[in-house]
Amino acid sequence: MSSHDWSDHLLPRLLYSFMAFCLIVLGVFSCVNVVKIWNNPGAAPDVARKPDAGPADEPRPAGPGPLPNLSPKPRDPVGKAAAPAVAAVPKTGLRETPPAGGFIAQTGYREHRKDGAVLIGFEADFGRVFNTDVVTYLRPIWLTPSGEEFGTAYGRAQGPVTTVKAKSGYAVGGIVVAGGGALEGFCLTFMRIGTKGLVANDAYTSDWYGEADRRPRANAMRSGDGSFVVGLYGKRFEDKGGKNFDDGGAIGTIGLVLWTNE
Repeated sequence: MSSHDWSDHLLPRLLYSFMAFCLIVLGVFSCVNVVKIWNNPGAAPDVARKPDAGPADEPRPAGPGPLPNLSPKPRDPVGKAAAPAVAAVPKTGLRETPPAGGFIAQTGYREHRKDGAVLIGFEADFGRVFNTDVVTYLRPIWLTPSGEEFGTAYGRAQGPVTTVKAKSGYAVGGIVVAGGGALEGFCLTFMRIGTKGLVANDAYTSDWYGEADRRPRANAMRSGDGSFVVGLYGKRFEDKGGKNFDDGGAIGTIGLVLWTNE
C-alpha cells in the first residue's frame, strides 16, 4: 500500500473516532440524574408574610409542639412505601438525607426550624436555560404552632409563583428531584400528620414541577418513611443581586432535615 493510500484510509478513521468521542462527551453531560431523596440519615427563617390562602386551602391548625391529631377528609391510601435507600437507623431524633440536584451550585445554605414547625410545601418559579426548565426560585412554607409561615426565599421569582402545598392535615414527607447543572424539577410526597410522625400509609404525591422531560416514572414519584421534615440544606448559587438562577441565589441541591418522635 502506498503512503497516499495509507493516508486515505487513516484520515477518515481518525475523523470518525473524533466524532464518536464528541458524541460520548455530549451524552455524559446531557444525561439526567433523577435522584430520589429518601427519609434516611446522615437558621432562622426570613419570614416576610403569611402564605396566601388558595381556593382549595382551608385554615390550618397550629403545627407540632405537640402535633395536633387531625382528621382530614377520607381518601384512598397509596401503596406501601418503598424501603429507604440507606441502611436503617434509629428513627428517634434528627437526621439528614444527602443533598441531591444539580452539580454547579457551590454556596451552602441551611434552614432548620426548631420551633415545632414542619414543612408543608413550597412557592416555586422556573426559567428556561438551554431549552431546559430550571428552578429559579424556591421558598418553603412551614406549619408552625401559630399557623403557616413562609421561610427563606431562595432565588428570584420572574413572575407569578406556583404554590405546591399539602392539603389541610397533611405535611411534606419526602421529595424527588431532578438535576443536571441546576435543579430542574421536583415533586413532593404528602403524608397525614400524626402525633409522633407522619402516617406513611396515608399519602399522596404532587404533580411534577419543572422540566417535563425529567419527570420520573409514576412509581418513582413517591418517597418518605413518615418522618417530619423540619429543615432544608444543600448548595445554592451565589446571590450576586441578579435576576437569573445562577446569580440570584437559586437552590441547586436539596437535602432534608428529618425528625420523628417514635
